[in-house]
Amino acid sequence: MNAWARKMVAVAAVAGLVLVGCGKGAGSATGGATTVSATAYVAKLCGGFTGWQKAVQTRASNLSKNLSPTDTVQERKTALADYLDGLVADTDDLIQATTAAGIPDVSGGEAAAHRLTSAFQAVKTALQKARDKVDTLPTHVTAFQTATEQLANDITDSLTRIGNSLNSLSQGDLDKAFSANPTCQKISTGGA
Repeated sequence: MNAWARKMVAVAAVAGLVLVGCGKGAGSATGGATTVSATAYVAKLCGGFTGWQKAVQTRASNLSKNLSPTDTVQERKTALADYLDGLVADTDDLIQATTAAGIPDVSGGEAAAHRLTSAFQAVKTALQKARDKVDTLPTHVTAFQTATEQLANDITDSLTRIGNSLNSLSQGDLDKAFSANPTCQKISTGGA
């Protein structure tokens, strides 16, 4: 399971990488959850992640399309703030979907579900921290570009650490369910 879990968080790093383009120019998550089969759990989890991934890709595409080399730094800051606000909201939806997936009825299922939900909460926190920094970015064009690149690097670094924290996440029955689920397989191979 660790490979697909890291892949999910790695896809989140794309959200941070898009920021570089913006600088150019001017409780227990599982408390009270329902126990479900491993198959049902992974179907819901991967379905929720796929929806989130598509939302991130759409936001990134829209941000890139809507930016113009003639945009002012303030226009870029506003676009960046709106982009990150959207990513935070999308990630909150992912957390809700992950929680709604329930607890897989396998040995260690509650711990695995909690770790995944916690990882997505950490992604949301990293994105929110980045969003909070946008308002304080410099207004000089070159300084803004440099600061935006650093912000993208900070997000990528945070998301990489979150993904690495899932390296030891392995649970045989869930791993089998993930391997058997076509949606999960698309995630693990880079598809949406």
